[in-house]
Amino acid sequence: TGEANLIAGFTVGGTAPAAAGLSVLVRGMGPSLAPFGVSGYLADPTLTLYTGAQVIATNDDWSGAASIRTASTQAGAFPFASEASKDAALVQVFGLGGHTLQIGAPESQTGIVVAEVYDLTPADAYNPAGSARIINLSARGRIEPGVILFAGFRIGGVTARTVLIRAIGPTLRAFGVPEPLDDPKLDLFSEGGTLLLANDNWGGGNLIATAAAAVGAFPLAANTRDAVILTTLGPGSYTAQVTGVGVSRGVGLIEIYELP
Repeated sequence: TGEANLIAGFTVGGTAPAAAGLSVLVRGMGPSLAPFGVSGYLADPTLTLYTGAQVIATNDDWSGAASIRTASTQAGAFPFASEASKDAALVQVFGLGGHTLQIGAPESQTGIVVAEVYDLTPADAYNPAGSARIINLSARGRIEPGVILFAGFRIGGVTARTVLIRAIGPTLRAFGVPEPLDDPKLDLFSEGGTLLLANDNWGGGNLIATAAAAVGAFPLAANTRDAVILTTLGPGSYTAQVTGVGVSRGVGLIEIYELP
């Protein structure tokens, strides 16, 4: 609830005309986490999509919609536990630019929830010179001992991509976020759980500052305890994990940017 609500953002980029848009499947997963052994899941998530401050779509229960089943299969997403599950999902066409989604719940319910964003462009229809694509993902939530903020992402195609991954805590104070995470730590894992890279305090490196400017990310002061990883990754699935160092707790933001 409140500042602990899970908010996810993504940016649609590319050279395609804005009118062409990008078809995206967005899901708020609560009850369907149970088959994976997750306890304490959010029993009845609601999903709200925004472009800027404007609400463009909402969903409470997905209700077994055929369009959601088809899109989930197309995206390679795991199926919902049942057609009667109280998970939320939408298929929406987005124009170029930034968009956000917020996971809420009725009557101040709390629990573990996953927000998912899938690009529905078929692999054989993607054209690097003309197709829109998702170039940025982010998520904001509350972190404390035993409560971790994860962000999973997949790089498609056959070409390695350079990515900038940031775990923001202290700098959120400048944006008016109450109780930001004082000391985030960032870990990057490959599929299967192998630790690839880790960072505690980013240290003000010029390469990272230049990369952040290139993707339009807000700047970080050199002496902050925010954490950052800049690396090149091959096609595949990855997970970035944000934890608090020691007993640090509060609201944290994880960001993943594809560099041009």
